[in-house]
Amino acid sequence: MRGIGIDMLDIGRMERPMRSPRFVERVFTEGERRYLESRTKNKGSRAYIECAAGLFCAKEAVTKALGVGLLSVPLHSVEIVHEPGGRPAVLLHAPLSGRVHLTITHTASVAAAAAVWE
Repeated sequence: MRGIGIDMLDIGRMERPMRSPRFVERVFTEGERRYLESRTKNKGSRAYIECAAGLFCAKEAVTKALGVGLLSVPLHSVEIVHEPGGRPAVLLHAPLSGRVHLTITHTASVAAAAAVWE
């Protein structure tokens, strides 16, 4: 193991930013946006916001595990994908590299993610 990261976020804090197409495009890759849209037809729904909060936490947990910090790399350099069956996985794009294990969870009010870089 080379690093570990964790992040938590009050899901309500994602409601306002997720109404901004600019924020969504800046933070989430095209694949992540497709995944979010596949979760619900209503972009303002609770399920959409919960999923977005989980993805955001995952990105932050990954950058913490890598020791680089969320704002020091392009946000699209960390892409959260889902394997068949729904397990989250991480694709790192330049300038980042390595293998990262990831878990994402949420309650009704809090999203959280943990990442391990090997």
